[in-house]
Amino acid sequence: MFRRWLVTALVAAVTFAALAVGISVAKSDTSPTHRALPGNLVVVGMPGLTWSDINPDTTPTLWDMSQHAAVGNQLVRVISDHSCSDAAWVTLGSGTRTPLGYSPPMAAASGTNDFCPPPVKGEYDATHHTYRYPQWSTWAKDALKRNIPSRMGLVTSTLEKDGQCVSAVGERATLGAANRQGVVSHYWPSISGADLAACPVTYVSLEGRSDAQLRQVLDAAPIDTTVLVTGLTDDERPESPRAIMLDGPTVGSGMLRSRQTRQRGIVTTTDISAFVLQRTPRPPVLGEGRPLSIEPVSTPAALRSVRHTQTLLRTERNLVGPFFVWVAALGALAVTIGAWLSVRARWWPWSGRDVADGDAAGVGDAAARAVMTRRLRVARGWWATTGALLGAVPVATFLANLYAWYLHDHALAWLGGCVVVIIVVIATLALLGPWRRWTPGPAVFVASCTALVLAMDAVQGSPLQLVSVLGLQPVYGGRFFGMGNVGYALFMTSCLFVAAMLAGRYRAMKRPRLALLTVLAIGVPAILVNGVPQWGNEGGGSAAFVPAIIYLAMRARGWRITLTRLLLAALGGAAFVFVIGWLDYLRGESARTHLGDIFAGLVGDGQVNPIRRVLYANWHMLNTHWFYWFVPIWLVVCIVVLAFPDGPGRFLKPLLVRVPMMRHGLIAITIMLAAGFLANDSGTSIPPAGALVIMPLLVIVAARLGSPRTSEAPRVPAVKS
Repeated sequence: MFRRWLVTALVAAVTFAALAVGISVAKSDTSPTHRALPGNLVVVGMPGLTWSDINPDTTPTLWDMSQHAAVGNQLVRVISDHSCSDAAWVTLGSGTRTPLGYSPPMAAASGTNDFCPPPVKGEYDATHHTYRYPQWSTWAKDALKRNIPSRMGLVTSTLEKDGQCVSAVGERATLGAANRQGVVSHYWPSISGADLAACPVTYVSLEGRSDAQLRQVLDAAPIDTTVLVTGLTDDERPESPRAIMLDGPTVGSGMLRSRQTRQRGIVTTTDISAFVLQRTPRPPVLGEGRPLSIEPVSTPAALRSVRHTQTLLRTERNLVGPFFVWVAALGALAVTIGAWLSVRARWWPWSGRDVADGDAAGVGDAAARAVMTRRLRVARGWWATTGALLGAVPVATFLANLYAWYLHDHALAWLGGCVVVIIVVIATLALLGPWRRWTPGPAVFVASCTALVLAMDAVQGSPLQLVSVLGLQPVYGGRFFGMGNVGYALFMTSCLFVAAMLAGRYRAMKRPRLALLTVLAIGVPAILVNGVPQWGNEGGGSAAFVPAIIYLAMRARGWRITLTRLLLAALGGAAFVFVIGWLDYLRGESARTHLGDIFAGLVGDGQVNPIRRVLYANWHMLNTHWFYWFVPIWLVVCIVVLAFPDGPGRFLKPLLVRVPMMRHGLIAITIMLAAGFLANDSGTSIPPAGALVIMPLLVIVAARLGSPRTSEAPRVPAVKS
């Protein structure tokens, strides 16, 4: 039996690896190249600019530039939900997301928004063409006290140490061009009369999306100037990716990229800061930005890609709420129908009855018994189907993005249609596949689909998570690659459920060693996919998952759980993250991810800001709305139910007792969700996301429990291990 197990494990691993390599080859991404930028650099801010604004008729200058420039989408969120010009320019000048004034709320999906504060004012010296902010020192002290410390004026001060000045044209641009003392050495109120050759770097803030003003800037710039045009901020418009393009004598057509986002054609405001700092011999490494690079791509392909990305991210943002309202409504309708069928059949999914259907109904007459038997089968089938369909919804929201549904006029209908097709296929395979004779079989199939899709997506750079309604939400400053909180919860919950159910089969066959190996064969790759910086890049989640998988492995082997072993499991999680962070730290400043940056801060000067930020973010989110307090309450309820199956958890006792390893699997999942809630930034979303997976899976298993057509464990002779 061990040989069969080993062959199965090897075939699964080789198949996954071959599929991952095949997808990577099929994508055929071109390696980005870094370009030297001689001459002057002019950064032009056209607030709110998107690719839908650019066309040959109304914006001929922008259109002509886009035909031979490197293009992309800029994610402009600072600290607040909505980006305003003052904060955007300060962020550009500091290289770290920095608020200025109050934080405006999220804008409406359509229409004009007037949430941004009035522009701040400084002192203009017309004689010497300088500009100064008297209140700068106060702002700078406040910025250093934040959970994400910001050194205002860092970019300009760094350039000045190298003998390079930064000039500003337009009052808003002074916030980006000011040095650490809040002084701009060269300033002109408008492009008329401005000297764009006065400094190697010039920031220009236009009052709107004026193509004519951009033409003036290009005409006034020296002949060897490299020009970067960016939408930079949301201002009066709803949140959306903003157009960005880079053009110059050594810049060819292509797509802008950065190691910060790792996504084609997607960069951030702080990436521009890092790009400007590349003009110095030894630029400082920014915590939130990496220099821009260019992936050589033909102009038509690049423009088509960035336009599609902007449309997708903007459309997906507007559909998150309506989509889940529909899912919740249809799910509630399905549950209501299931409840009616259960009452009609005098049965409930988790009753766990294993006697004859007619006797379970308490009916003596043969004809009546036949009717009740049919009703029981209908109720069981309804609940199993409902669980399979709802359980497939999360993975379907990711797979739906393989099709360009967002390009259609009725995007919500097309997204819903794609999701429906996928969940019907997955549910059909789950309920009709050869695994259907094993009671947890369909649930294991659904969970396996979820885990495999998310694992493959993480290995490929998270292209599906980036744009999914359950994904990374990059427009609002979430992750750009790797496992987000929701993806982590879906992935790890599915992995733990599959590991527990498969280990339960071997436990039932009296093969505890194979049960242990099964848990490790699923858990170790899952930890690597989630934690390795090149893939999942999830530190807190990995620290939370290691104790859960260690607990499940010990229970699969039959070892007793002690306090010492639990503490060792927790230390194992911390040690794993420590090693991953250390290895990432060794890759060097330019190649590190945030895990390496956190490790560098800890070993360098004992910085605990990342840890403090996690605690602050969770506490802040809990207090944002009273509804969020149901998350820790729900976790406590789960702990009580699983700890006392003969008391508060007796309604689940048939499920916990009759399905091997079910209770231990649920305990491991609860450990992972609770620890993930505490260890992750904005971890409040983790337990609800895990519930999206585990609750439908439990419904599937419970609906099939006691059915004469299924068995909870393989019926084989007991063999000593």
